[in-house]
Amino acid sequence: MAITSITNLAPIINEAYGQRSVENIIAPGFVGDMLDPNSLLGYMKAKGLVKVENEGQHAAKRTIHYGGGTAAAFGVGDPIPSAAQEQREEATWNWKRYWISVEVDRLALNAIQGAATIDNIIDLMMNEIDAKTKQLLSLIEQHIWAGTGGNELEGLSVAVDDAGTYAGLDRTTRTWWRAVDVDRGGADINITSDLRLVRETLKNRTAPIDLCVASPTQVNKYKAALTAGGTGQIQYDTERVGDSEIRVLRFDGLPILEVPGFTNTTWNFLSTSQMKLKFLSQKDVLAREGANAIGSQATTAHGMPVAFVPHPAGADAYLGTLVAYVGFCVEDPNKTGRASNLGT
Repeated sequence: MAITSITNLAPIINEAYGQRSVENIIAPGFVGDMLDPNSLLGYMKAKGLVKVENEGQHAAKRTIHYGGGTAAAFGVGDPIPSAAQEQREEATWNWKRYWISVEVDRLALNAIQGAATIDNIIDLMMNEIDAKTKQLLSLIEQHIWAGTGGNELEGLSVAVDDAGTYAGLDRTTRTWWRAVDVDRGGADINITSDLRLVRETLKNRTAPIDLCVASPTQVNKYKAALTAGGTGQIQYDTERVGDSEIRVLRFDGLPILEVPGFTNTTWNFLSTSQMKLKFLSQKDVLAREGANAIGSQATTAHGMPVAFVPHPAGADAYLGTLVAYVGFCVEDPNKTGRASNLGT
């Protein structure tokens, strides 16, 4: 097939690059070369917490039932207690659109219209697309922990809180939607009391706490406690994350992810069973972008998380965009917690 424009180059890119994006962004047990296994996104991928989904109205929706009667002991002849009406709410997480421009150089495009094969074309594009995909994933990772809503994901900084609105539900009166929060008022944290207080409180919330997230500033404050010869509460260990063995920090056995740029005054305690990261399938991304006409090859890839969308006219005739629609949720923030307002 003659490659005469970015329009008929696009379906080839989507078909060839789509599977690579699955391996590097989605496939569990395999970190690959796009993600740092010590990063939050790399950790979630290796643990199988990143999925591709087909089109739906929302990235995620959860119906929550709460209220009800109070359990009591009563005799055989006692009247049946009246039933209390349960309440029903819906938490909603919407898709967020992430994109980055990819330029197809005019000289390269002219060259491949000649004797070059399609394989040469794809090889020519891969380095450029790989570099742009890493930039795209870097921003998504940043928003997983720091996104504040609007055009961004609602990240952990919003989810793990005891105030404000999350997933459309205001926590002012919904105590069952609040995270556990131990506020230190700007003081240095006491490892043996405050962190364990958060963890002990969360033990009664049914979901297992299996991950801590903190900034390097917070972790570095306790270097004296990082050896078994010290307090033994925080120490380094090794863990196999997918295909990589990483050196992890542990607090009472819980792995700690040091996230540069993470809120500098908090330690978060998370249940990864409550965390979901979803990418809309390539087919549905292209439908949303109005790109169905670029070729049937590019509209059949349900399981691929990133799409290449061409801009074949005007000043942008040699420009395309890598596009991903992403949803992130903590399905029950009441099963998470933090020590907040720490000294630095």
